Amino acid sequence: MFGKKVLSIDFGSKNLKLVQAKIANKNITIEKTEKIELPDGYITNGAIINHAEVCELIKQTILDKNLKAEYCNVTLNSSDILTREIIVPSVNSEELNSMLRYELEEYLPVNLDNYFIECKQIENIDDNDLKKQRVFVAVAPKVLVNKYIELVKDIKLKPLVMDINTNAVSKLFIKENKCNKTKKANIDETCAIIDIGYSNMCVTVITNEAIQLSRLFEYGGNDLDVNIANAFNFTIKQAEELKHEGLINLLNEADRKIVDDINNNFINKIIEDINRIFRYYTNKNRGNQIDKLYICGGISNLKGLAAYISNSLELPVLKFDKLNSIRFNKKESFSSLECFVNAIGTLYRME
Repeated sequence: MFGKKVLSIDFGSKNLKLVQAKIANKNITIEKTEKIELPDGYITNGAIINHAEVCELIKQTILDKNLKAEYCNVTLNSSDILTREIIVPSVNSEELNSMLRYELEEYLPVNLDNYFIECKQIENIDDNDLKKQRVFVAVAPKVLVNKYIELVKDIKLKPLVMDINTNAVSKLFIKENKCNKTKKANIDETCAIIDIGYSNMCVTVITNEAIQLSRLFEYGGNDLDVNIANAFNFTIKQAEELKHEGLINLLNEADRKIVDDINNNFINKIIEDINRIFRYYTNKNRGNQIDKLYICGGISNLKGLAAYISNSLELPVLKFDKLNSIRFNKKESFSSLECFVNAIGTLYRME
């Protein structure tokens, strides 16, 4: 069987992460990965601002890197995509859709006619002999979704899947656990995924193979760059290079301390917000606890970040640096997989 060729794209505000894959008989083979750096303002909060320019960058990369695909998956983060966990009576799918719409109208101050609504069951609940279900709901503006469909068609591919990063990485995480030899122990654990991108951070809690909660914070690596740039009168580009390329060693001791303080303040803010989410989750039900963390996104490569978070929260912190559930093209080399996990996650269709 030849399989299906898919180009999966994670649309960030700083970079596009592209994964070319072949899907055959439920097996996924990663053939190539590419990253495209975007000029400022091309994509903001998940919205495509410069449609023609983004299209041209993708088409040129497809041509230059000889990427081949028929279909395209899309994943992104945006504070305009609203997520909620809602408890409703157990009903069939048709009744569920109308019931969710009614419930969401109570929760959200928006006109739902302008939104797409998608949901995923988290768990069944018995409440005094009344069967209920808790569902994770995502509500996305139609104008946002339609612009991505238009973009995929403009790069001459067929739209296949549109996802949000929270759901995409959770599918990969669940699949990884299923491929692990200690499957039962892993599934029973509660894990948090911390995705730290350029302009936002997403915290997702997963247990029993389902998203329990997800929260998006509107800050990320760009805030760290701005603080470093302001401290030294650098450009943002110089601040990025200082952060990622180890140029801090060229600074004198006093300046290195300034950078260390800026990094620590940034990481402490991350830890404070993670702790707040964890307290909310553990206080929701007796016995709730977090067993381990996974970090991904561009900032997950920040030197010492994993160890600092682990020591502060007293939890093991892991990275998606090895994927047991995925096959890789042996003719290509792959690095920094933690930057591509959202794009890879869209390739799974979970039942």
